[in-house]
Order: sequence, then C-alpha cells, then structure tokens
Amino acid sequence: MGLIEGLLSGMPTELAEEDIQRWLERRSPAEAAAELLSAAGGAPAVARGIAVTIVDRLDSAAESAVRACLDDQELRPHAIHWLTSRGLPAPPLTQEELLWVSVDMLALAMPAAEEDPEIFAENIAASGPPAYLIEEMWRVDHPDVVDVLELLGRSIPDGTLAKAARKAAFKARSRAIGTSL
Repeated sequence: MGLIEGLLSGMPTELAEEDIQRWLERRSPAEAAAELLSAAGGAPAVARGIAVTIVDRLDSAAESAVRACLDDQELRPHAIHWLTSRGLPAPPLTQEELLWVSVDMLALAMPAAEEDPEIFAENIAASGPPAYLIEEMWRVDHPDVVDVLELLGRSIPDGTLAKAARKAAFKARSRAIGTSL
C-alpha cells in the first residue's frame, strides 16, 4: 500500500502526519480500516504496526472492518485491543494472543532500538513486558520472536530478566529448528 510504503521510507514526521491526514480524509473510517488492515495482513511487523497505529485513530464507525479481522491470526489481537479500547464487545485475548501481540509490538520497536539502544533499554526498564511474559514468549509462533528475545536479552538492565530473555531466545531457536526438520 502506497501510504505505508511512504511512511516506511523515513519521511519526516510532519510530512508523514500530513500524508496520513490527507489519506484519511478521502475515505470513510470503515474504508480506511479495511484498506489498512488488508495491507497489514502478512506484512512485516513494522508495516503492520504503522497500519494498526493509524487504525487506532479511527472511531467506532470502523467497527465492521476491524471486526472482520477477528478471523486473521496476526490481526486478531490488534482487533480485540481496538474493540476493547472503545468499549465494544470483543472476545478476550488468549494467552497465546497476548504473547503474540507482545512480540509483535516489540518487533515494531526493533529499528528504534537498533538506532538508540540506551533509550530502548530505559523504556524497557520502565514499561517493558513482565518477567512471566518474557519467559513464555518463546512458545509463540511469530516470525520475529528470536530477534525480539535476543534484543531483550541485550537491552534489559535487570540481569536476571535479561538472562531469562536469552534463555527464552535459545528455546525459540531450538523450537524453530525442531519444526523445520
């Protein structure tokens, strides 16, 4: 999708915001959500994150398009969050979906983490995932799980938690190797 590709190109924030506003003005909330979520399905985490972030701006008029994503494994957790945050009926997140969306959101942060590891480490220390989630992330079938766990293992200032992330990364790598044999 042209909008997401443009935003991924690294355009300045002010120009990106203008592009988003112009794009949204030419569509109803339901049309915008449908287009964005269609482009997000199967996309890399960064592109999916951009699409979901823009959809988060939309009001409840986008409900039908968002609800249609409840059958999509990658988008379901994001759709549940969107519905819940607007007080609309939504199924609860399963433990696997919670793990998946946690990995997905951290994968979205990976480029910024590589650019400024110190700021990322501070943010993770202040509001990162709790230990029990990090320890279980290896179980989720997300294409970025190993990279995310390795990043956490390098970035978390708490030594015990960083070790748990590295151990989980090892388990995720072993799981990936076992399923590819």
